[in-house]
Amino acid sequence: TATFYATVETYSPDAKVASRENAVIMNKVKKAVILAGAIESKLETDSYSVSPEYTYDKNGKRVFKEYEANSLKIVVDNVKIVGKVMDAAVEAGAMNVHSVNFGVKDRSQYSDRVLRLATQNALHKAEIMAETVGSKVIGTVSLSQSSRSVYAPVFEAEMDLKAVGMRETTPVEATKEEMETTVNAV
Repeated sequence: TATFYATVETYSPDAKVASRENAVIMNKVKKAVILAGAIESKLETDSYSVSPEYTYDKNGKRVFKEYEANSLKIVVDNVKIVGKVMDAAVEAGAMNVHSVNFGVKDRSQYSDRVLRLATQNALHKAEIMAETVGSKVIGTVSLSQSSRSVYAPVFEAEMDLKAVGMRETTPVEATKEEMETTVNAV
């Protein structure tokens, strides 16, 4: 999966106007990312704020501006379409798209398989060592394990959209996660 954030910012001296404008644009962003492949149930409001912002005119006088920001957390299950979904957010009015993180949908199925393989490997090595000295493994007294994940970049091929008459999509490179488990058996 890929998770990123899209932020909509609006400015107006009137908080109500800034809020309405922000709602219109954020609704466009939500619709656009859903049409691009994001799943509606995986969209979450990350933050929302209305606060004053001040600028200075050419005479150095402080000028009040109302400022509103609304940030949407977007989770995409298909990492091959992340660039397309990000582009849709920007085209619909998001002013900031940031913090792309990659993860595994169902981590437990992979970590359980790695643990099972590591345990089988530990038992196999124990049997070889015992056989070498004329003994047999008849059971275990204790088992312990430690795990870690290692992330490495993976290139995701992009289709040549210019060749088929479509606009080019922002390239996004996913990461590959490797899981490592050490099993100690007595």
